[in-house]
Amino acid sequence: DWQRTRAGSGRVGLDYTGATALGATNLKAGVAYVDTRRDYVDPPSGTLVPDYSTDGGVWHVDGSGHFALPAKFTLDVGADGEWSSFVDSYDTPAHDSIASGHALLGWHGDGLNLAVGERVDSHSTFGTHWTFGANGSARLVGDVRLRASYGEGFKAPTLYQLLAQDYGNDKLVPETSKSYDVALEKGERD
Repeated sequence: DWQRTRAGSGRVGLDYTGATALGATNLKAGVAYVDTRRDYVDPPSGTLVPDYSTDGGVWHVDGSGHFALPAKFTLDVGADGEWSSFVDSYDTPAHDSIASGHALLGWHGDGLNLAVGERVDSHSTFGTHWTFGANGSARLVGDVRLRASYGEGFKAPTLYQLLAQDYGNDKLVPETSKSYDVALEKGERD
């Protein structure tokens, strides 16, 4: 068997940098679309007519903002939505969606940087999941810094991963993760 894949994508976005009532600001927004078609062909059949085909599409919309606040604080916020569709040669078309939002509050002082954030993902099949993250860095002496971070993650399987014949698995569940790291860093950052 061999596979032929055709994919097309596009994105349009806006970016604004300036000042608002909250101070220095950067705002971004965009919309994107991706379409992927896969044809699976059995060459010994002597024909290039696909034995099995899949077609999937994803619309993605996002917006984010970065705000410089008083007293050395920053605030990053954002939201995005994604709508997916999947159809193959044998089954009924399937659809899912996910909407997400996040906020990250930071403080950036002389030799010390701290940030803490929260994210929520609401998936049409797998429900709502909250994840948390925090990180910090402190200058110890000269150009030596101590860094540490903690983060949680959530990722739902795609419709292709769930439903594609011979390749999908409808028993898949979302992946979750937790990560920690601590490091010493020497040298100046650009």
